[in-house]
Amino acid sequence: FPSHDIEGEENNFTVKTDNGGSYQGRTVIIASGRVPRMLNIPGEKEFYGKGVATCATCDAPLYKGRDVAVIGGGNSALDAVVSLMKIAKSVKIINITESLKGDEMMLKNVNASSNVEVFNNTTTLEIKGTQFVEGVKVQNKETEQEQTLDVDGVFIEIGWVPSVDFAPQVARDKQNQIIVDEFGKTSISGIWALS
Repeated sequence: FPSHDIEGEENNFTVKTDNGGSYQGRTVIIASGRVPRMLNIPGEKEFYGKGVATCATCDAPLYKGRDVAVIGGGNSALDAVVSLMKIAKSVKIINITESLKGDEMMLKNVNASSNVEVFNNTTTLEIKGTQFVEGVKVQNKETEQEQTLDVDGVFIEIGWVPSVDFAPQVARDKQNQIIVDEFGKTSISGIWALS
């Protein structure tokens, strides 16, 4: 259940959920995982689940024989491309930096693939479509030229962020991850977290 708030202290915690539920316990274990980092561009929310995805492992089979785009330039994006290039008709990588960066073997496989096209120094402006994704509007950062790439799917692979906003009282590091000791204990006695 998605947690909304944690209140209390050791031996007397209350966890309130988004649906209005309230649960009491002596301890709390936080195992909330992470959520995909999003672009916050037009079309992203509107077409999420209608051509916009964040998990190539989960959704790649839906795009067999179709044209797709992967947004990102690191290992998350490369991993998605490796999965998709075996299934999709074509894969367009939209990378905001000058070159792809990541695992050497994945880079080698991606660069050797005949159905992968890389757009370096390219910003994603908008995901377009009617009922489902039909394209992605991009802009070259050097030339400022804009174009719309015809694709049926857009995989956003720009990393993940910890899902911990519901627990503001526990100490976190610069990456917003809950700080735990070797046993999973947080800065609040009675609250534990998985690292």
